[in-house]
Amino acid sequence: MIVTAFYRLFLLVAIVCHVVAQVEIEEAKHHKLQYQIGDRQPHFGYVKGHMASDHKKRHKTTKYPLVIDDVKLNSYVARLYNKNELICSGLVVSNRTVLTSSLCIHNVHLGNIELKLLDKTIRKVVNVTDGSEYAFDTATELVSLLILDKELPKIYRDPPPICPIHVGKSESVELLSWNKRKTFLVKKSVRQIGESDCKQTIGDAEGRVINGAISCVDNTRITKKCEKTYGLPYLWKGYFCGINLLGHNCQTHSSADVYARLLQVKRYISRKLNEVRLSKLEDDLA
Repeated sequence: MIVTAFYRLFLLVAIVCHVVAQVEIEEAKHHKLQYQIGDRQPHFGYVKGHMASDHKKRHKTTKYPLVIDDVKLNSYVARLYNKNELICSGLVVSNRTVLTSSLCIHNVHLGNIELKLLDKTIRKVVNVTDGSEYAFDTATELVSLLILDKELPKIYRDPPPICPIHVGKSESVELLSWNKRKTFLVKKSVRQIGESDCKQTIGDAEGRVINGAISCVDNTRITKKCEKTYGLPYLWKGYFCGINLLGHNCQTHSSADVYARLLQVKRYISRKLNEVRLSKLEDDLA
């Protein structure tokens, strides 16, 4: 009886092992034959022949939105003073440089400009250069990179999250503005205004200012006088994607605020070139 029971158990184990082995073999065959997006196996099997470049999303690794707390993001926003008078704001892009609107520093002696951060850090501005590394097309002429007299604290060695892609014109963005005492930032979700509507609103029918490198947002904040919001950025999904060029109600009284679109230009170009290179390589191998 014991021998018979042992023999049955032995047969059951043998059958189970055989079934598992067969399943693993079938799965292996299935994996080899069925094409799966993201693998680097030859394109054959159940899928009709096609070019590797058809898979436009294969090399996209950036994830959105970027999750960074508001305190960390706000720490990158600076106030710029000229003889104790607030003239504009700026975005710290490295521990020695700050990006702002070129209009902000127009006719202002650089030696008089003082930078103040929310953590009470204070620095002097000693030089200025163009901001072409963070904007594109005509916007490069409208933003400036201020160089500080000495490095900022260690926390600013990590650069801020600048837009890695172009933001769609139909996307909502988050507008940043100072409270009355200029001690903290207030965030508000707003819509972007279409290019033609913006041109009409600010009186730029010939498009001397408004183009693809510029963004207009609908700021319905009611003010009786010019608000010096020059240099304040807006956010999109955790990234700094625009910087105010003309303030609010400063050039014309309207709800349209004008921003230069920000972009990690070098990284954006490098990524696009890499995508083209990989697509071409796969097409040659296909």
